[in-house]
Amino acid sequence: MRGGWTIILACFALAAWSDSRAGHYPAAFYAHKNYERQEGGLDRHYTLVTFPAKKFDTTDAFDVESGAWHPPAGPVHLSAQIFWALNAASERDASFVIKIIKNGGDVCAGIGNPLVGFPGLAVAAVNCDDLSRGDDYYQVVAYGTSAHAAGDLVIDGHPAHSYFSGGTN
Repeated sequence: MRGGWTIILACFALAAWSDSRAGHYPAAFYAHKNYERQEGGLDRHYTLVTFPAKKFDTTDAFDVESGAWHPPAGPVHLSAQIFWALNAASERDASFVIKIIKNGGDVCAGIGNPLVGFPGLAVAAVNCDDLSRGDDYYQVVAYGTSAHAAGDLVIDGHPAHSYFSGGTN
């Protein structure tokens, strides 16, 4: 019966190890546009960017309705990228800003311009680190301007082009 006890003990040890590891992933998420373009309200003033789908969310802390991530207390790393679909006229003078905001205030910002060699596209990206108190929330806002766009600035909906992600350090 010595071999049987070894197997039983090994099973208990494996079960205990599995239980101790369960739920101990760091808080992290990746949200994207899910092929939904975002139109309107982007010309000449900051607009909240929506991210209606999640690729993953280890602690269920990203709210797709508000576009906000609510991480636990501690250091966090955040990243966001937005591609804009442009019309031919807006390519001449368009400029863009993307910001990650914390509780409505600026944390970090990145600027973008039309992509050389890729007509009809512009990109802006931002990465930063911050310290969450545990009751904070983070969102993405974007601003675009063009004298020739006539309100025609549209955020591209491809999941790899426009996204918001973050995690605890």
